[in-house]
Amino acid sequence: MKILDWILLLTGVVLSSLGGIFLKLGAVQVDHSAGLAPAIGQALLQWRLYMGAFCYFIPVVIWIYMLKRVDITFLQPLFALVYITTPLLA
Repeated sequence: MKILDWILLLTGVVLSSLGGIFLKLGAVQVDHSAGLAPAIGQALLQWRLYMGAFCYFIPVVIWIYMLKRVDITFLQPLFALVYITTPLLA
């Protein structure tokens, strides 16, 4: 793998971790006790949920690009670093 591949991989791992964190931060702001419709309305106003979705989307693009360049048996375990970086960043 080239240096650009490593940078993309690490960027994808960090963004995936941040995506989970942002989704959690946004989800705790939504009050589900009033019912589904008000909860959806509140969720649509949570910028953290949008950031979380964006941070999850970019790694998908990186993943597709990386699958063309690197064998999945090498790539998949490296993307599992998300399970280490998420608790560290949270």
